[in-house]
Amino acid sequence: MARIDGNGDNVDMSKVEVYKVEVPANRYDLLCLEGIATAIKCYLSKSTLPTYSLTKPAKMEKITVKKETKEIRPFVVSAILRNIKFDIQSYNSFIDLQDKLHQNICRKRTLCSMGTHDYDKVQGPITYEALKPKDIVFKALK
Repeated sequence: MARIDGNGDNVDMSKVEVYKVEVPANRYDLLCLEGIATAIKCYLSKSTLPTYSLTKPAKMEKITVKKETKEIRPFVVSAILRNIKFDIQSYNSFIDLQDKLHQNICRKRTLCSMGTHDYDKVQGPITYEALKPKDIVFKALK
């Protein structure tokens, strides 16, 4: 069995070591390459676990949840992540992870859903509301 590698060369797959990684149900951080790489580096003692901190923002944002939305999705959670710089590869990986989470933990968006927005382009007030499908317009971050 052969395949073409990134250089256009044939690779004899019978001579390639292939690893299988099983992801436990409680390890959503392992659903992306970056998460697996971090876990392996920590396991091999080549790195330590990353630490994250919460900081109080200069201005708190408020999300207003419309009454009809509370009947469909009674809980809303948000976070603002600062100093994130995406290149095309990291952006695509991030969106791929978000899609995997939608399919798994969000049960194909029936239990919950996530949205990602460029905070520099968002202006309040922020509302969370239920709309008829025909009235929903998605604009990709790209």
